[in-house]
Amino acid sequence: MKDLCASIDLQDDKRCRHIIVDDASDEAKRVDATIAYNGEGIQREVRLQAERQWALKNIIEVAREFQDRDDVIIGTVDGDDQLTTSEVVRWVLDGYEQNPEVDVVWTAHQWDIKEDMNVSRPMPQKVDPYEYPWCSSHFRTFKASLLRDISDDNFKDANGEWFKRAYDQALMLPVLHVGRQRGFINRPCYLYKMDSVTIPLNERAGTEVEQIHNVSFIRARGFVG
Repeated sequence: MKDLCASIDLQDDKRCRHIIVDDASDEAKRVDATIAYNGEGIQREVRLQAERQWALKNIIEVAREFQDRDDVIIGTVDGDDQLTTSEVVRWVLDGYEQNPEVDVVWTAHQWDIKEDMNVSRPMPQKVDPYEYPWCSSHFRTFKASLLRDISDDNFKDANGEWFKRAYDQALMLPVLHVGRQRGFINRPCYLYKMDSVTIPLNERAGTEVEQIHNVSFIRARGFVG
């Protein structure tokens, strides 16, 4: 988390606000979070959850606070990852400002275990994102106003439960569906720290099965209007 905060504080374009959602971590880390992450230059807020909600619900709850504003961009970073360069915010905002029709922008990324690993790619403007191969990974951003046209049902499974796994596709596919134009920045703006994955080895197989099942369900169901 300290590396993440440092990478945001170093941004040369300060037109951003950093909201950290501590998703009911253990007591020692929660106390540390309230002390250590008060950066200068970038407005920062730490929110401590009493009960774990998982990433997707936390992201949507924060983003919906801004959905009535047309000038707010939401960007998501996992707490153990970070931005790669001081230019990321500027590059992303340029992607929106150069074309007002662009509603979604994402970037290339790199992994700490293999620098040339990157699954992010551009997506043609007219294709159905639910049918197109996954390509809009980190660093992903979108206009908060898009959520006015997206029901929370898109972020929940058949039982009405918020997705815990495959949340990246559960988040981005509806956003891409309702957005107008799409923008891709072919520069590695996000460092994905695979070595910091906290899922115990004995739980990873079940997690991967759930991930695959959720992706299949989300794509087969399509957009929920």
